Amino acid sequence: MRSGSRQAGGRDPERFFRERLAAPATRMPYNAARQMILDALQRIANQSQSLSRPEAREVMAEVLAGKCTDAQIAALLIALRMKGETVEEIVGFAEAIRAAAAPLPSRGSVEIQQSLSAALAAMRWRMSPPTIH
Repeated sequence: MRSGSRQAGGRDPERFFRERLAAPATRMPYNAARQMILDALQRIANQSQSLSRPEAREVMAEVLAGKCTDAQIAALLIALRMKGETVEEIVGFAEAIRAAAAPLPSRGSVEIQQSLSAALAAMRWRMSPPTIH
């Protein structure tokens, strides 16, 4: 593809990527959140160490706040899978997710409980092994 050539829709892919790479505003600044995820990755991937519950909670809070790049998130998940997740890490991640979750608006707790009970009953029925009488 020659310089300045365009694809369908009038876009110049070379120009697009040149502008994206040159734009300083699109790059994440080096800050404490970035250092936190890098330290966690170092410990998990290179040293095969587990995170404590508070450390896992802080790392997941930074991920959920959008302060980590996609590559860092992928590296974290792969490193955890290779090392094997611990209960403390999973609990710390779950605490951060619960803290960041928005509460569901409820019309009434009884209605929600009945809906969930019906859904759980249907799931149990579908997953239960067949019985022979």
